[in-house]
Amino acid sequence: MRRRKPPKEFRFAALWIVLLCFALAVTSYAADDVSETDSEKEMKEKDPMLNLGMQLGLNVAEAKFQTDYNNDAIVGFSAGLLFRYQLLGPLNLQPEVSYVQRGVSSTRFGDFASTRLNYLDFPVLATLNLTISGAGVVVLAGPKLSALLSANSDSTSTTVTTRDFKSFDAGYVLGVAVMLPFNDNDQFFVSARLEGGFLDIDSSDANEWRSKEVRAVAGLIF
Repeated sequence: MRRRKPPKEFRFAALWIVLLCFALAVTSYAADDVSETDSEKEMKEKDPMLNLGMQLGLNVAEAKFQTDYNNDAIVGFSAGLLFRYQLLGPLNLQPEVSYVQRGVSSTRFGDFASTRLNYLDFPVLATLNLTISGAGVVVLAGPKLSALLSANSDSTSTTVTTRDFKSFDAGYVLGVAVMLPFNDNDQFFVSARLEGGFLDIDSSDANEWRSKEVRAVAGLIF
């Protein structure tokens, strides 16, 4: 017997609430920037960790099953925005919003097939700026909320849809980034991340599916 899924109205409302909170944070930052003195603005221009950024990534995604299915990793991509706000010294708060492809190749739906799950991720990360051998290094960690957008599979025996999965997942992000100068004010970065889900995303009571992935990310902070 399948678990009852929340109504679509609830799912869309929850997603828009998260989006609204993110937008309000960005708007609040922009408003604060308008009232800053010239000296404060000059300090921010020297610190690229306080601005908006964009990032693209490739991830190798797997799944941890309770049942012993034959399974293998698949490759997906991600794209999104990030925002860094300085909290204290080298410590920053970094909320993000990203479109992420994950999934697995497995026998979960009968024949060995690739199942792809497309999510909108909302990590809220703490970042710590370090200098190692003269290079700028950022250590990052924090929780994330993921909203399922779509699901599909190349299985020939079963049609896979979002009804086979739960609408939301919650998990963690751990990673490290290396910062490289791009021009006077902007920075390019490359990052390696380990991500995983805390929740069982399989809507079937007979199975348990937890996501995990390794991601390589590159981006630009303005």
